[in-house]
Amino acid sequence: MDDNAAELVKRGDARFAARSSLDSFRDEIGLNFSPLLASWNRTVDLGSDEMSHLTDSSPVLQARDFIGQIGALLRPEGKQWFWHRSHRSKDNDDNEIRSYLDWRSQQMMRIMTDRVTGMKRACKEADEFFGLFGDAVISVDLCRKQETLRLANWHTKHCVWAVGDENKVDTLTRRETVSARVCVQRFRKENCHPKVLEALDKNPDTPIEIRHEVLPVEDYDPYARKAKFKEHKFCSIWIDTANKHVMRETPQHTMRYVVPRWRLLPGSPYGYSPATTTALPDARLIQQQSLAIMEAAEKQITPALIATADAIRGTPNLDGITWVDKDYDERNGDPLRVLELGKNFNLGVDNMLRTEQQIAKSLYLDILHAVDTRRTKSTLEVQRDIDEYVRAVLPLMAPMQSEYSEPLLYEIDSLIAITGGYDDRKPPQGLEMADIVYAWENPLSDMVERQKSQRVSEISMIAQTVAALEAAASQAPSIKQLKTKLMFRQATIAVGGSDWLLTEKEAAAEEEEQAKANAMQQMVAAAPNMAQLIDSGVNAAQVASTIPNPSEPGFALPMPA
Repeated sequence: MDDNAAELVKRGDARFAARSSLDSFRDEIGLNFSPLLASWNRTVDLGSDEMSHLTDSSPVLQARDFIGQIGALLRPEGKQWFWHRSHRSKDNDDNEIRSYLDWRSQQMMRIMTDRVTGMKRACKEADEFFGLFGDAVISVDLCRKQETLRLANWHTKHCVWAVGDENKVDTLTRRETVSARVCVQRFRKENCHPKVLEALDKNPDTPIEIRHEVLPVEDYDPYARKAKFKEHKFCSIWIDTANKHVMRETPQHTMRYVVPRWRLLPGSPYGYSPATTTALPDARLIQQQSLAIMEAAEKQITPALIATADAIRGTPNLDGITWVDKDYDERNGDPLRVLELGKNFNLGVDNMLRTEQQIAKSLYLDILHAVDTRRTKSTLEVQRDIDEYVRAVLPLMAPMQSEYSEPLLYEIDSLIAITGGYDDRKPPQGLEMADIVYAWENPLSDMVERQKSQRVSEISMIAQTVAALEAAASQAPSIKQLKTKLMFRQATIAVGGSDWLLTEKEAAAEEEEQAKANAMQQMVAAAPNMAQLIDSGVNAAQVASTIPNPSEPGFALPMPA
């Protein structure tokens, strides 16, 4: 038994036990929104009907729509949805650097989308965990032959983690059950425990529980006894759980795991989904409503009856003939009639529709669908819709990009760089990996760009209006009383263009430079006349005194309209 292995197994067991209450809650979320994933505290059997407890599938269908929207917004299909950029804006204006960053983005996209990497499948599954339960686990590693990347999503019931001082996940335990045959294939005979080799000889399909531990080097080897861990931040440890035996330990520069977390509760390293948490009461309610409506419908088809005992001969027959005594006086009412309970069937249907709308609202489906930009709408209407869409979606998607997409790209980017995937082209001098950030290209960023374009048009119209006022000032003296510069500034700020305005100090400096330039042009234009006057006998100093000096206090020239 390895002491380090025993200690890591002990820590992992403690973290799994501490999360048991959260696992029970996630089971309930899964039962209502994705029954096949509700397996934290129960076993999902192949071939069993995991939807049998539901009377209405609308929460499952709406959750599926919500999850699909996450993928469509973060990673649009068939599109270069991210670009490498330098955090220094001046670098992005450099043609050489910009060209290299664009090439790197396209190269990375090509590697990521290779069918062998399994990225599409991994991210699609991770979207479901992230959207429904609030966190997910994606591994980013090399395939066995190390020819390309391999991404995989892991059920979070098998994973526990801890955070460091920056509240970022830096320790992860993942348990996995494999056969003895697979265990030997993966780690080789010489690295496996003798009991595993014994199980291999008796029954190759014997289940073996293994654990993958990723943690900071200082937590595993605090005294840096092992030289291979030097200059590395993380270490990867594979453990035979039952035998407390380390089968493989490897240094890593990064975690090789991405753990996006949606919303966090203070003191907990695990995320939760505000979408399903909010929608859960309505998801429970709609099952009851659906059952009540079905019962009401059955009563509409086969209603309760009232029969007059003296009039009915035998037992009432709803499928055939009910015999009535021939002497019964029909003036006393129908001998066999429906029992009216005063129930309103439509009321139940309306309540159920309202519940469905509440679930859709909780899952953000009312804001996540694309903006309608049909030509039948006016420019003002389209712009208003775009503004509302950006205002609603940005608070939702921005954290997803920073917590999900960005760490995922960073892990992939780092692994490609380490394995020589970018060796075809060297980065320009001065550009380091630490300088690179990611710019997004997705439906949300498209809407933001459309916002900017609209602002440019509005500011241009404002500038034209102000220019027209200044030009008309000579004919309308009242216009001279307007502070046109202040008007332009405040109007530009009002439409959201404050970032594009010069500061008042910068504007004053620019006006001064322009005035000096205009004065110099006047001097140049006056030079031939000066020569003529001098030739005619006029004193040169006298001529020069008539020319304005830009350096003199109070110098000013009328600004062009």
